[in-house]
This record gives sequence, C-alpha cells and structure tokens, in this order.
Amino acid sequence: MDSFLDYAAWLTINDLASVWVAAVKNGSWDPAGKEKQLEFALKAIEPSLASDVLAQVLASREIPADGSGPWIELIGSSGTPALLQKLYNGLLQARFNADAARRVLESLNTAARQRNAKPSEHTADLRKLLTSGPGSTSQQLNSAVQLAGAWKLTDAVPELAKIASDSSAAENTRHLALDSLREIGGEKATGALVQLSSDSKVGAQAILRLAALDLGQATPLAATIVTNGLADSQAAEFWRGWLSVKNSGPALARSLPKSGLRPEIAKAGLQAAREGGRNEPDLVWALTRAGGLEDESQTLSAAELAEIASKAMKNGDPARGERIFRRKELACTTCHAIGGVGGKVGPDLTSIGASAQPDYLIESVLYPNRKIKEGYHAISVETKDGLEYTGVLVSENTDQIILRDSTGKELNVPKKDIQNRRTGGSLMPAGLVDALQPSERLDLYRFLSELGKPGKYDAAKPTIARSWRVLVQTLELAQFGDEKVLQLPATDERWTKETTLVDGTLLKSQLAPQFKQLASREPQGVYLSSRFDVAKAQTIKLEMDGPKHWTGWIDAKPVTASTPCEVELTPGKHTFTVKVTNSDLPKSLRLSSQDVTFLNE
Repeated sequence: MDSFLDYAAWLTINDLASVWVAAVKNGSWDPAGKEKQLEFALKAIEPSLASDVLAQVLASREIPADGSGPWIELIGSSGTPALLQKLYNGLLQARFNADAARRVLESLNTAARQRNAKPSEHTADLRKLLTSGPGSTSQQLNSAVQLAGAWKLTDAVPELAKIASDSSAAENTRHLALDSLREIGGEKATGALVQLSSDSKVGAQAILRLAALDLGQATPLAATIVTNGLADSQAAEFWRGWLSVKNSGPALARSLPKSGLRPEIAKAGLQAAREGGRNEPDLVWALTRAGGLEDESQTLSAAELAEIASKAMKNGDPARGERIFRRKELACTTCHAIGGVGGKVGPDLTSIGASAQPDYLIESVLYPNRKIKEGYHAISVETKDGLEYTGVLVSENTDQIILRDSTGKELNVPKKDIQNRRTGGSLMPAGLVDALQPSERLDLYRFLSELGKPGKYDAAKPTIARSWRVLVQTLELAQFGDEKVLQLPATDERWTKETTLVDGTLLKSQLAPQFKQLASREPQGVYLSSRFDVAKAQTIKLEMDGPKHWTGWIDAKPVTASTPCEVELTPGKHTFTVKVTNSDLPKSLRLSSQDVTFLNE
C-alpha cells in the first residue's frame, strides 16, 4: 500500500476506534470475510481496546494448527490472559506445527515483555520445552529460553544453566540462557552464573550477567578475566557489556592491577569508556596506567587542525585510508554507511567529502561531541533493575523505546521498565584514532575527504553491487549440488555478509578468513549472492568483472556466464548468485549494471 494511504487509514481507525469496537461488539460490523481489515484495525488501535474485540472474535474459534491467519501475533500484542492461556495450552499439547509453535513462543514473549501479561496456569511446565527434543528447532528452543526469563521461572534455573554450559549448543542459545538467568535473578540464578564464570567459552558473558545481579561478586571475576583470560576479539564486547551496569566503571577501576594489562585490552576499554558521551574518569585513568598507555587527550586549535588537513591532502593516500576505515577494531563500518552499505548508528558518509572541509572532518573524528548531526545524539536509559542502555533513537511508541547501540544492534526497552532517561553526546568515542600511526591518520582523513567527489570514491550511484552474501562451498555441501544452496533463505546462518570497497570491488583477501576457517573441510569454491531491483519489464545487462570462469543464476534460474550477461526480467526484486571455484577465484570481482538498482540487503 502507498505509505501515505497506510498512515491515513491508521489515523482514521484510531479516531474511530471506540465506534468500531462498539460495532463489533453489538454485531453491526461482522468480521466474517473481513479478516484483513480486522487484522489491520486490531494492530492499529490501542491494545486495551483491541483485547476485548479479539476475545469476542476468538471465543468460538480454534487457532489453526498451521498458524494460518493473524491470530497468534494478535494474541501476543493484545490478547487477554485467557487467550494467552489458550495459546499456551495448545503449545504444551503439541497442537501446532514447528513454525506455528515458534510463533506462539515469540507471541508469548511479546505479551510478557511489552505488556507484562502471561497465562495464569502451568507456567512452570515450560521447562519441558527447554530441550531439543524430537520435532523441536533451534528457534523454538531459543524462544523458550527467552520466555523462561520473561516469566522469571526460578524452577527453570537448572535447565538454563545446563544449556549455558553445553559446549555443543549454539553460541547464541547459550548467551540467551545467560540472559534469562539474569532476568530471573535471586540466589539460585546468581549461584549458577558464578559457576558458569569459569567456563572457557561463556565465562566472560556469565560475568557480565552476574554484574547486573551482584556487582560485588562480579567485580573481582571481571578484573581477573580482563587481566588474564580475555581474548582481544572479545574485549570490545566485554567492556561495553560491563559498562552497561550502573556504577560498574568505578568498581572495576579500583580492582584493576597497576600494571600488566595488555595494551589491546586497555585500548578497547578506553574506547568503550568514551562512547556515547560517557564520563568514566576513574576507569580511563586506571586503564591508561595498567596498560602502560600515554594519555593522548589534547585540544587542537583551528590553525593546528588546518595544518593537519593540509598534510592529509598532500601526503595522505585514500586507498590506504579506506583499508584503515574498514579495520574491524575501529568499527567505522559498524556505525556508518557509504553508498547505503554499512551501519546506521552514525550519519551516512556517502557525500561527506564533497560537503565538508577536511579540517571539519578531522575535528569530527578527534572530537565527536563538538558537532553532532541532528538525530544522532545518544540516548541513555536506566532500567529499574540497574542496567543502562545507550544508543541512537530508532523508534518509540506507548509501550517501548527502540535504540540502536554502537554495534548496530537494536535494543527494545519496555517503557514500563525505564527508571531514568537522558540525552547524551555522540556514540562515537573520543580517542578512536589514538592507536593509529600519524601517517595512518593522514591516510584516513584523506579517504574521508574524497568521499562523494567524482571518481573512484563516488558511492552515490546504485548501479554497483556493494553488498554480498557469501557462502563457502565445502565438499560436504558440494555433494548436494547447487540447488541446495540456491534454495537457502537469505536468513540462513551459513550465509555471511561482505561489503565491497567504495568502487564496488570485492577483494579475494576479504574471503580468506572464511576459507581459512573451513580449511579442514576442503573448500571447493564460493557462492556470492546480491539483490537488485528492476523498475520495468526489460532486458538488463550485468557486467561481471574479475573471474574468467563462473556459473550464475538469477532467482535460481541459470544464466549465461558472459560479460555482459543479458537477461529479460519482470519488474521487482531479483537475486543474482554467482559461483566461482577455487582455481578461478580472482584477486577481486565487481558486479555492475546501468539497468538496475542494487539493494543493500
């Protein structure tokens, strides 16, 4: 539907909500044959009004075993406790198929988290679902684990602890079990988290959850793990998680050693301590001392900034600067998008070089809190259980606020749980480039100054594929043929996402880590998939630069492997997939077309 008509309809049904609800109740508006209208209205109006209508409509109706219709989700968003019980009973009795059962669990989670509503009976029986039994899926297990936390089922602590310590379980599932232990709280959950803190795989994550329940017990454990047991790759996530707990910064600052902290761990801590306008002077000092780092904070004058800008334009290399921009430890691509590809935490940088002077760019990198673009101020909320969440505002309604944190993750915080809320500075931390060499900083500044200018760093045109889904073909996968890969949904966890350079070049070196990770499973080649939109029925031409030999498909249908590749397509979204074997994998590849708009999905 046209977005303006959709909004007009939404406004109208809300203005007429009481009239419409009364009409449903007295029978003058019959929902029979009007399921789509009913669904729209129930999702649009306030849950308190929708619940009565939903109860009346479903009074004599069974929820289909295949989950068809809008009923499962509607019960979650506005159903009465009686309807939630009806839904839950069907789950316990195994009435629903796998997909419907997953949706039921998600709906029960929605009711618990957004409305503090749940079935009145047999909630402890949820423990039966905290296993990967016959017919269950990983998604069902994850939702059941989350529901145990939302319902604060103390009886489920042993099952959750077992899941968290199960080395064969998926990492995400183990982390969700830790989250639920934190939500449940109390002596049993705290004891379980203390025991899990020594687990080699989830110990750091267990300490973070323990801190939210008992900062005193967690602090010495945190000091030990950052000093002796924390991998560099885990450092940034650990520090952000630790500082999300109220008063955790000063507590850990007092427990850190005076020296001996690895510089990489200390730098990650400094970055987290400066994000989002945080003020953690004790921790910054303790980390600087323990890591043997010099305090590089300084204030440059306008003349000094202009001098650095002049050096960057004269001596900086934008190609090297782009590689620095894409370094994982800087997390630039996590926060910023170029050409629509990248994060949405900070402003889009597609045309930043064409619209801002170099000295302004340098000042923004060094002192991100000085000039914050409208809409990108950090918002911090403190919940009633002592946690702090910081991010930019994504959306807000009467029930919840959605923030996007510095890693790009969306955080849904129910308003009923919020104790305090404040507006802060920029999510980008000061001192982000302190670890770079002076020449590397000049390269980075030069790259930023070139963005949006005509030439190699102009990312404004959507005629180049800049976002790819990647799947390495192992011998195990090859035996099933290409059809198995072509049928995999985009959400399948075996796909990983890779973004190209600004000019659309995907480097072989970007794929190397995935090949290395699967070396013991004999990688055969790689599948790469990109999405695009066609405005009208026409014959399009795709230009594939790089590989001499490749196999391609559009919407799982074979295409001729030639350049240009010409295909007649209907209007709408399409998926281009290319397969390149190991022996034919070039140093780089690039896909472009003047006939389509590439999507960043």
